[in-house]
Amino acid sequence: MATSLTVLVITFWLRCTIVYGYEFISQYPIHHNETFKFYHLVVDKISGQVYVGSVNWLHQLSPDLKPIHVIRTGPKLDNPMCHASGCPSSDIQTTWIDNVNKILVIDQESRIVIACGSVSQGSCLKYKLGDISAEPEFVPVSVAANDAEASTYAFIGPERYNSWDRSNVLYVAGNEELGYVSRLARTCVNDDNYNSYTEVTLECHVKELTINDKIEIVNYNLVQDAKIANAGVKLANQLGIETGDPILVATFSPSKGISNEPVNKSAICVFSLQEIEVKFNENVHMCFNGSTKARNMGYISGMISDGKLSQCRLHRTLPELPFGAKYKCVFGNAPPIDAAVTSNGLACPTPDIKHRPKIAQGQDHVYVPLSVHSSETNKDFVSRNFAFYDCGQHLTCHTCIMSEWACNWCIYDNKCTHDASVCQRTIISGENNPTKLLNHGIGHCPRIRQYKKPILLPNNVPKELELEVENLPHLQPGHTGFQCSVSIEVANMILPARVESNHFIVCDKTTYSYEEDVGEYNVSVKVVWNHNHYIDTINITLYKCEILGSHRDHADCSLCITRNSIYQCTWCGNSCSYSESCLENPVTECPKPRIDMIKPLSGPIEGGTIVTIEGSNLGLRVEEVTGKVRIGDVLCDIVDFEVSVSITCRTGPSNGSVVAPVIVQNDAGYTESSVLFSYKNIKLQGIYPGLGPMSGGTQLAIGGQHLNIGSAVSAFLDELPCAVNKTQTSNSRLICVTPKANTPRVIHTLTVVIDNANRTLYGDLFNYTADPTIMEIKPLKSFVSGGRMITVHGTNLHTIQKPLMKLYYGNEISPINFTACVVLNSNQMECPSPAVNKKYDEILLATKFDKQALHR
Repeated sequence: MATSLTVLVITFWLRCTIVYGYEFISQYPIHHNETFKFYHLVVDKISGQVYVGSVNWLHQLSPDLKPIHVIRTGPKLDNPMCHASGCPSSDIQTTWIDNVNKILVIDQESRIVIACGSVSQGSCLKYKLGDISAEPEFVPVSVAANDAEASTYAFIGPERYNSWDRSNVLYVAGNEELGYVSRLARTCVNDDNYNSYTEVTLECHVKELTINDKIEIVNYNLVQDAKIANAGVKLANQLGIETGDPILVATFSPSKGISNEPVNKSAICVFSLQEIEVKFNENVHMCFNGSTKARNMGYISGMISDGKLSQCRLHRTLPELPFGAKYKCVFGNAPPIDAAVTSNGLACPTPDIKHRPKIAQGQDHVYVPLSVHSSETNKDFVSRNFAFYDCGQHLTCHTCIMSEWACNWCIYDNKCTHDASVCQRTIISGENNPTKLLNHGIGHCPRIRQYKKPILLPNNVPKELELEVENLPHLQPGHTGFQCSVSIEVANMILPARVESNHFIVCDKTTYSYEEDVGEYNVSVKVVWNHNHYIDTINITLYKCEILGSHRDHADCSLCITRNSIYQCTWCGNSCSYSESCLENPVTECPKPRIDMIKPLSGPIEGGTIVTIEGSNLGLRVEEVTGKVRIGDVLCDIVDFEVSVSITCRTGPSNGSVVAPVIVQNDAGYTESSVLFSYKNIKLQGIYPGLGPMSGGTQLAIGGQHLNIGSAVSAFLDELPCAVNKTQTSNSRLICVTPKANTPRVIHTLTVVIDNANRTLYGDLFNYTADPTIMEIKPLKSFVSGGRMITVHGTNLHTIQKPLMKLYYGNEISPINFTACVVLNSNQMECPSPAVNKKYDEILLATKFDKQALHR
């Protein structure tokens, strides 16, 4: 593939205007001052759009070569010594390097464009097909050649070339990120097609001494020269071979980084050809096993069938056996079976029924190891998994047809089978059945059409249920008709059904009802014919208007009439009902509001309190109540609204301390709350204690009046936030925990903010002292039962509010036990020693067991 072709203008000859004797349509680029060095071009088969990869650019063009998106891909800061994901060390110098497009392919199934360049070790980006300007997905893996002049070829193809696995992968011929390796290749001399081509990796590992006097294993990965020789006596003994056996002698050098340039040092490694032959056979074995670890295999031609019917064919080039020798196939624990040699490989008949393993309940297959060996060596030549399967485990058309095996669904026999000859009339072949019948695939199964919206039925109202269906079987003489099986809670109803226009199943009219106290309830409807011939299952939704149109067990007119029209709920009398069940004239206007709850019931006179009002008929829409929520004469601005049941508003400022009702008004009128809201004036009086350690954690009690009102509260010591504990707040006391201070200092201001209210105390209010220190503990021994008084000497001990003595064992995170200490003064406190009886007994028992184990 050409990698360095310079093209200044891409020209397509299709139709239209005559230019210099040619039919000229369009060109790209349009402007003569634009030049690009193009490397790859691909076309989207669906849209006809053209994608072109060039040096430092990726182009998306319309079918007539008009630019849609042009994306810059380089140059980039890079170094060949860096990995795809980036440079491992900042010591590696990077320079701006042009990004040459090495791979450009379209994955039609995934709808992506894969573009790989020469920078970042040939890593790739996955762009959205149709819009390469969208953020691409980076794949930090070395894929393409990282040399601007080296060629790389790639294409999208199936991951496995068989009819059971249809996933696609990207095939690439290129270099590895980890650098160069040396490989030894083998092929048969009479194999013109290289079907027998295999290879193994040659490695030479050398122990070297590092600058830290440590031994390091270095891979000398580049072969410099090699020769076949015969082993002498000493070398043969070392390699475990016979004297005179052939050996491969090779000189190796390590590479500079991940390049193919050797370092100026070398080593000699010796391999016996017997060992090499074993490695070749091992790699063949691993490749046929499907082992992902067989990376040092280059290629093995042909394939192995998965063997899902009565015979397994193994394809590969087979050596001739001596006269009388045979290949044998072994399926799991079954007796060996003679294999027949064919032009393509081997044919292995499967064992009879009594020697096949049982398939577990709920499964449709079982895997057994299938191995092939020759009677001459009695060693495995090939080994892989083989599947015995049973289509009869599938009881519905859908699971049968979607099975991974070669199954068929017999419509009129209502069964799944691998043998289509046993079916009567209509047969559907499975998605993975290589034998494609006239009716092939899931699209031919009888089924209920999937609805985009839920099927709704009102609770306790007689209704017919109509379901759109596809591929219904035609009833034959002796067949019974269609039925609907409806499962609601613990009950199951069987309803007769009829077919209309061959496209609809109509379940007979009946009353559907459920007991659970919820607005909606999903039930399952199964459609069958001829008693037990399954068609399909669908979920429908039953609903109760009386619950959908209520809040906290109270019927709510506004909720009812604003429900989605698909429910057909209406306000009937004093409750919400299904419209067809209402015997009165439906109501279009709801009554005035009802207020059930107000929270909080007090706030500062400056306002700003977030008040939540709950009830019913609080409005059909926010516009209906905007400007109509008040506390006495003060407007409360709406900040949140839930139709009919909840209003959240922010209070405005009051002229003073007042007590007033909450008033809510809608189109039907207004309602005053029976409980009253209080505007109060907050006051601060002082704080306690007056000092604490600079590491923080001191609980401050702030005294005052009306400190537990409002919706939001915060406190500050000068500029430091003091975390408020609202659960311990009362009318006269506010608790906050001091933060950490950087140095010892005196706090001169205390500020408390409650909603829009701001109150400040001034003075020498709190002293941050140096953290306490412990200088001496005595005595250092105590009774296991605890209780001995321990004296602790230190500094600033009086700043600790609740000193505790905790005992820990070893590296355990949780303490064994703890006791409370009493502070005597700033330099001394006393702590009774904690009891450790239980832990002490555990330690003695463990020590006893250790000694017994040591004596044994």
